[in-house]
Amino acid sequence: MAALVNAHSGPSRPTLSDQLDGVVAMWSSSLNVESEELVGYRSELVRQIQAHKKYQQYMGRVLEIAGDFHEMSEIMSRYQTLLATHEVPPLY
Repeated sequence: MAALVNAHSGPSRPTLSDQLDGVVAMWSSSLNVESEELVGYRSELVRQIQAHKKYQQYMGRVLEIAGDFHEMSEIMSRYQTLLATHEVPPLY
């Protein structure tokens, strides 16, 4: 009778633990790839911030010198107003 049971059982199926291990391995691999992509993206953003920092420093110096403006947004708003009335040529 035992021989009949073994003959009908067929190939052994993976256990629940084996299935979970496979899912965990798949997610882990996917997360590692995503993590590497995010680290690369972060590095690019840091590079861009460093490249544009000189403009922030320049605007800070302009604010120190210009007595009429107290924030960078005020300078930018004034420039946009001048552009809209065509009193200043565009920078590009």
